[in-house]
Amino acid sequence: MYFFVKFFVLMGLLLCFELLNPVSPKRHRSFTNLRARSSVFLLGLLGTKTNVSGTLIVSPQFAADIKAGCTGIEPIIILLSAIFAFPSPFREAISFMFLWDS
Repeated sequence: MYFFVKFFVLMGLLLCFELLNPVSPKRHRSFTNLRARSSVFLLGLLGTKTNVSGTLIVSPQFAADIKAGCTGIEPIIILLSAIFAFPSPFREAISFMFLWDS
């Protein structure tokens, strides 16, 4: 029960923080550009020839533009909330947070 309370409180706080947009739009845009470049890299590994320009991903078969809300920040917030809500020492939570990304 304690996990769920802590999880939903953390998730609510982080989502409010993200929605209130205290982070500069420039940083948000750079995160979105990073997502676009990483998507092009992964598509290249699958054999799809793609190019990226800012948040626009273009190939001969399709074009996709990453818009606000499709950046992947919300799933990251959910994951971080679950990591920190799990009953473990804070040091282990921090180390696991960096472990899942590699």
